[in-house]
Amino acid sequence: MTLSCSLCNQSSICTKMNIFLKEHLTIMEDPFFIAFLEDAEHLDLFCTAICYPSDAHALALDDAFRTYYANKQFLNYLSTTLYWKSVHYDQQRRKQHARFPPFSNEEALHLKASGSTENKALENLFPLLEDKISYPSLKQAYKQLTFRQKTVLHYIYGEGLLFYETAEILGITQQGVSSIHKQAIQKLRGLWKE
Repeated sequence: MTLSCSLCNQSSICTKMNIFLKEHLTIMEDPFFIAFLEDAEHLDLFCTAICYPSDAHALALDDAFRTYYANKQFLNYLSTTLYWKSVHYDQQRRKQHARFPPFSNEEALHLKASGSTENKALENLFPLLEDKISYPSLKQAYKQLTFRQKTVLHYIYGEGLLFYETAEILGITQQGVSSIHKQAIQKLRGLWKE
């Protein structure tokens, strides 16, 4: 990059600038400083500070460079942050996609069909618990429970599982199992007393 001092009205480098550049050879090899001088305002501040040295000119150049440097650092920080955030987001999406791949229409129909047979298979388990009930009025009350209530009672009393084990099997919380169990027992009590 060749510097021409517009302040000295010379087409080539003025003598003060020439002396400065000979004393500070490495400054013109710094790509960051060269990029700073590509702005016309910064170049004027630099020429003013070299050709007309004063504390005010040096301070103005220093402030301009600090602002330029801070902006470049901030832009670098933002671009780095955005890059790594996008990489992390992409990794998360791939992991999510690998865990839960999207269904095709054929797979969805197959799952729908197999889900209905699983429900029928579970319903076939309930007669076992129903057969264990010896009181006819209690058996009649048991038949009036919802599918979910029968499922919870089957696992707790028919299989002898604990609430948290039943919750894991059904994919709900332990509190949910407790609530369903409580409602089922209350319903059985109410229907049995009638």
